[in-house]
Amino acid sequence: MRTDTSLSVLSRWLLLLAWSLVFVGTGCESEEPGPDLAEENPDSIMLAGGSLTQKFGFIENILLQYPPTLLGLDLQRHREGAGVFIQTYVPNGQVHPGLGPVYISQSCYGCHVNAGRGRPVNPGELSGSAMMLHISGPGTGPLGGPDTVPGFGVVLQPQAINSVQREGSIYVFYRPMVGSYGDGASYELRDPTCSARYTYVPLPPGTLFSSRIASPLIGLGLLESVPDAMILEWEDPNDGNGDGISGRVNRVQNVLTNTQTIGRFGWKAGFASVYERIAFDYNQGMGVTSSLPNYVKESCIGQPQAQGANFDDPEVQGSESLRPLTTYLKTTSVPGRRSMNDPTIRRGQKLFTDGGCALCHRPQLRTGDDPDVNLIDHQTFYPYTDLLLHDMGDGLADNRPDFKADGREWRTAPLWGIGLTDVINGNTYFLHDGRARTLEEAIIWHGGEAEKAKQFFVTLPKSDRDALVAFLRSL
Repeated sequence: MRTDTSLSVLSRWLLLLAWSLVFVGTGCESEEPGPDLAEENPDSIMLAGGSLTQKFGFIENILLQYPPTLLGLDLQRHREGAGVFIQTYVPNGQVHPGLGPVYISQSCYGCHVNAGRGRPVNPGELSGSAMMLHISGPGTGPLGGPDTVPGFGVVLQPQAINSVQREGSIYVFYRPMVGSYGDGASYELRDPTCSARYTYVPLPPGTLFSSRIASPLIGLGLLESVPDAMILEWEDPNDGNGDGISGRVNRVQNVLTNTQTIGRFGWKAGFASVYERIAFDYNQGMGVTSSLPNYVKESCIGQPQAQGANFDDPEVQGSESLRPLTTYLKTTSVPGRRSMNDPTIRRGQKLFTDGGCALCHRPQLRTGDDPDVNLIDHQTFYPYTDLLLHDMGDGLADNRPDFKADGREWRTAPLWGIGLTDVINGNTYFLHDGRARTLEEAIIWHGGEAEKAKQFFVTLPKSDRDALVAFLRSL
């Protein structure tokens, strides 16, 4: 049972109410509403993350700030987890040992800079500190997920400690693709081909590759607390309503419960909980083992380059690192909406709906009960996702299955905070592998179930395309 010795529940909600009124009074309410769009409750939509919304300081470290409504024991745990998030692991030593022998980064922050998204390997580069190359054999692993590659595991680690050999380097080649909008204006995309180079031993024939940049760490606790029934209500694998959208859940092995449950996290919804996602990244990203089953051994155990290494497993205990880090990531700030009553943004929002984008990028969700954080309970929030898998067409296909997700399916990426990407990260790279350098490019890459929405966008006049993108930048 949870205990919270801070303010009473009534005091907490009075504080939240007063804070919300301050937010409404920051100037947005006095703006004239834009055309052709009626909101049931436009003021609440400013609070994109419900009680976790951060309304001030839209600067690079906004996601590292704690929400002003976070109090008492929840705030204490958040601060402890924040320290874990930024700490650097080393191979040996008194403080934070356990790195490697092979790894991608030395800290969570190293991939999720400012808790934001990673960046791809760009032309002329090898490896990259915020990109993870998932690899697997052509079969299925014992738990139903991707099968390991002998001598490598399920992720290629391009860094190594001391004299240990690294597993290889990530290389991406980009082929330019040109096209034009309906009004004749041209655009250029870059089509990536990802491969592993300089591997310490040859990769087996038939190895599957899928490059992924780190995703932004926004509102993970809210997404975890959406009831299964709400997600399943939107599932339509056979497109029974004939709208061209056939989303479905990914069912994955939940290590915490040892059952198959709905996946929510990762680009293919391959993880059911924030806790397990952290344990995976510790293990595969830093070579740090934890007390969670399946992650108690180094990812390179038994591999030739790890022979002779001294292992002390597990290297971190859940209560020391994973639990506070889970609380931190479940309570990171969600950026509030900005300029939402600007007429151009209002028009862009209507176009977003008219074009069918909101059929997958559903604006509103609601949480149920959260077992860890009181503040997350029964929150209405606006992430713009349905948490379902959708066929995104050949252009985005990685042809690598992940539990129930096939090689063309991806989880609908939440859009909240996407307009602050350049502020938080200092660059703009979108989609699972960072191939898109602008929001326009990201939209044009949509295919499959999203082909109709993509065609709607590319045939709009420039003023309407700009309005729709302006709406996205307001999120």
